[in-house]
Amino acid sequence: MAEEMVNRKSTFSEKVTVVDIFCNLDMIRAQRLNELIAKLVSQGEYYIIINLEKVNYVNSAGIAAMIGHSKIVKKHGGDIKFININGQVKDILDVFGLHIIFRVLDTEKEAVEEFLKEDTSV
Repeated sequence: MAEEMVNRKSTFSEKVTVVDIFCNLDMIRAQRLNELIAKLVSQGEYYIIINLEKVNYVNSAGIAAMIGHSKIVKKHGGDIKFININGQVKDILDVFGLHIIFRVLDTEKEAVEEFLKEDTSV
């Protein structure tokens, strides 16, 4: 079985970690995302991009995972940005007003460039 979530360094900056998600974020997978992001944060990774290109559905557990970790990384001067969001997931984020909390960009390069504007050490 293929990996459902993979983290890697961005091709544009070694200080930025990208989490590629290849599954819908239901309760079980949201818990896996929680664990993965918690592990990254415990390793000092505070600049995180979540690639939702292959995600067609996010439930409330997935949303909760995103909100909780966003607060944690911001306390350390970092952020979580989202890229490649399809229409259905974008609609879900809009319904919950999460487009106000989360920065949503089209590409990894745009997200890294935004991190660079916010913190030149990235």
